[in-house]
Amino acid sequence: MLTARGWWFLALSAAVLVAGVLELGRYTPVVPVLGLMLTGWVLSEWFLFAYRTHHAADRLRLDRVLVQGGRVVPAAWVGVPVTVRATVTNTGTGRLPFALLIDRLPADAVPTAGATSREASLEPGDSARVEYTLRPDAPGELRFEGLTVHVADLAGLFYRRVFLRVPAEYLVLPPLAQHDARRRTVKRFNALPPPGIHRLRKPGSGDELLDLRDYAPGDPPKMIAWKASARRGTLITRVIESDVPVRCVVFVDASDAARLGPPGRSAVVRFAGVAAAVVQAAAGNRDLVGLTVVTDAAMQVTPPARTKVHVLKLLHALTAAAAGLPAPLEADAEVTARHALPLAQELYPDRLDEAVNSLPFGLFWMPVTDSRWFVVIVALLLAPLLFLNKNVLEFAAEVARTFAYPGKSWMVFAGLAVAPAVLIGSIWVLHGVRGFLKPRMGRTARRKQLATLFAALDRAGPATVERYLHDDAEFTRRAGDFLHAHRVRLPADLYAADGTSRYRNPARLVTLANAVTKTLSHARDNELYVVLVDLTDLAADLEPLLKAVRAARARHHTVLVLLPWPADVPWADWTPARGKVKLAALVREVLDARTRQNFDLARRLLTKAGATVLRLDAADSVRLVLARLDQVRAAGVRR
Repeated sequence: MLTARGWWFLALSAAVLVAGVLELGRYTPVVPVLGLMLTGWVLSEWFLFAYRTHHAADRLRLDRVLVQGGRVVPAAWVGVPVTVRATVTNTGTGRLPFALLIDRLPADAVPTAGATSREASLEPGDSARVEYTLRPDAPGELRFEGLTVHVADLAGLFYRRVFLRVPAEYLVLPPLAQHDARRRTVKRFNALPPPGIHRLRKPGSGDELLDLRDYAPGDPPKMIAWKASARRGTLITRVIESDVPVRCVVFVDASDAARLGPPGRSAVVRFAGVAAAVVQAAAGNRDLVGLTVVTDAAMQVTPPARTKVHVLKLLHALTAAAAGLPAPLEADAEVTARHALPLAQELYPDRLDEAVNSLPFGLFWMPVTDSRWFVVIVALLLAPLLFLNKNVLEFAAEVARTFAYPGKSWMVFAGLAVAPAVLIGSIWVLHGVRGFLKPRMGRTARRKQLATLFAALDRAGPATVERYLHDDAEFTRRAGDFLHAHRVRLPADLYAADGTSRYRNPARLVTLANAVTKTLSHARDNELYVVLVDLTDLAADLEPLLKAVRAARARHHTVLVLLPWPADVPWADWTPARGKVKLAALVREVLDARTRQNFDLARRLLTKAGATVLRLDAADSVRLVLARLDQVRAAGVRR
């Protein structure tokens, strides 16, 4: 395509050529020759640029890798800088004298070093690399859509943008915590086989002394208590306590309500960080640890184990849970289209090009049959049939004689006869032209381009394009899925008319209770259940979860419930302000008070059922959470 400079240069060359041929050529042949040379040079540059873009720009290859510690890694870690290397290779036969490479960053990612763009000249077979460093701050996912290549000639007359669409997703795993997790506690009974560092007051192969007894033939010499044997004059054998594991199961709420919030600071991200630390702490104690990720209507269960591969598997499951976005809500079709079209233009410029996704003139014409004016047109079409009635015909003749010159009454009569047809044509034209006016024309163009793109991505036919054009609900659903797949959040009203969240779903507590009950059916002895759940709007619907907690406590299990606390809500109670108060501040205080009431109600009910409830603040460190967890584990009772 021509740039602004190219249009001006082409217009100037054409003006010089025309002026030289028509007027100035009679005085000197220099002007027409100069105009012809300039125009020919522009055309030759255009042919050369078209050849290069076809044989080089359309044949670029993108390769992307993540590098940590000097080696290529399949995933990144929270808090550890990772280097992104995007290499563009010219696999064609043409040469690109100037190319600007710009890598598209993942959502909410900010480079800490290096540049995301680079200028390069690509010969056939040459490569150019864009390299920069990211530092992920929260577990989740890094989604790279591709890289944009801006191609231009050296004179700046022609330009083309090519997007190398190579989607790549990399998990951002929680950090490998080095916490002091090896704490010895006493277990009342155990049906699990060793190893483990928790003490059981039964003979075994641990480190703690359980008892002294007389030597029996066959006892190993290393178990002889020599000092006690010297005092008593006979051989005494030491009996060692057994080291046993504690099975810990972590339940993580990954519902849509827990995914709300700014990227990287939602409740499920905090859950993933704490759960990862709990998993690694339990693995450090050589305990069996399992994970259950609960969504609104399903659960993903990972049975307990204690191997290193199992810990990495749990970290991957937690990262996948933290990377998800809430399901898109129903929104206005126009708002959805306004957010989806810029993304589509950036990622799919080839699918939105006029050559393959055109906007025909007839697209904007509004058929009158699609509106209620169709009834009026039908009535006007049937109007001439009224002249078949004798009374109507006599009335029309009388009107014609009254409002016409002598001898010209037939003209008025003919006007009355053709008036319905004139009205029909006027309505048809005025109604159809409305489609070419703003904002209707822009809305139709956006819908058509997106509908064609969605049909091409879904490999559907022309009927799908028409359905997306005229069915607002179907178009909104498909556009919402498109934005969700590319990790773009669509702004929507999160609260209903009664003030409750539109993501409020009491059924997810039933799913969570079923997950706890299913774990109880496989329990062997006293175990530890860590439940990370968001109960902001469900304090009054806790009965299914309370039943599961009572069942767990009846079997002597320890249940620890971690409830997130919003970072922007103060913990102190609200005190009415004196003087004038702004309405926004008053509404905010009322919502904060409701949050505190719901939290107090949930904590009171869960504590009464036998669980230990902890408030998970944004400022709480993982070490503090592990310390509280170890206190609960060591006590074996409610605190």
